[in-house]
Amino acid sequence: MITLLRNPHEGAIEQRDSLELVTTAASFRRRLLATTNATSAATALASRLGARLLAAYPDLWLESVRALIVHSGRWTSEMLGNWVIDPHASGNSREVELLLRLYGFGAVDEE
Repeated sequence: MITLLRNPHEGAIEQRDSLELVTTAASFRRRLLATTNATSAATALASRLGARLLAAYPDLWLESVRALIVHSGRWTSEMLGNWVIDPHASGNSREVELLLRLYGFGAVDEE
């Protein structure tokens, strides 16, 4: 999860620290807070969701929590972009592989 935005005036893609997740700093004696992005932020958000699932359903196996998270993922229309193919249809394994490399299993639905 890299925090990027498109500048509406120029159309350029930009990275903004102000949109990143706030976390405790590794060197907390020098500063208390830092920001995180990319895989670290995605891992923290997935862990949070897993913890919320376990709190709501304490009898779930950890494998079940993982399955619920992974299988709730969907590729958004933004992820699919202008592709005219259906990545869920059989025979599109190359397209599915590319989507998995770019976006993993998609955006997770917390509901």
